[in-house]
Amino acid sequence: MTYFKNLNDVIMKNLGFKITVEFYCYDMIDEESFKEDFDSNPTKAYECISDEYQDSIENFTNESKIIKIELMTENDNIPF
Repeated sequence: MTYFKNLNDVIMKNLGFKITVEFYCYDMIDEESFKEDFDSNPTKAYECISDEYQDSIENFTNESKIIKIELMTENDNIPF
């Protein structure tokens, strides 16, 4: 058993969560443009609509739903 002389000897570890969310975005594009301009490819259409992913998904979403919550590990690549 380990004993600490004072609180300065205790190293606190912060934990992170990885949260997967589904966004529902209605009425994003008309069907004809989707087929003709983007070959029915939702990734290409959203990339264009969102200014190459620069515009926040929250500007387009009508509702969202949390799908999964996981504890991050040291093996997760943190994008910052």
